[in-house]
Amino acid sequence: VISSALTLGMYLKVIQTAFLGRTPEALEDVRDPPVSMLLPIVILTVLIIIFGILPALPIDSIIQPAVEAVKAQSNYISAVLP
Repeated sequence: VISSALTLGMYLKVIQTAFLGRTPEALEDVRDPPVSMLLPIVILTVLIIIFGILPALPIDSIIQPAVEAVKAQSNYISAVLP
């Protein structure tokens, strides 16, 4: 019981320091990221949502043809080697 209380106190101190402490001077003038940095995140987010709702879409259109190509050894070798 005592060790649990000490552990809780230690974690509360870490959380308070990390999230509720004052902002360092080096981070005072941090700005929002430009659109060029946000665009890939938005694209990946949309793809994750689409593939989460329609999981058959990437399986049928991307994964299954790739598996079939690898299963056919002669086609795979001719596609990989120049």
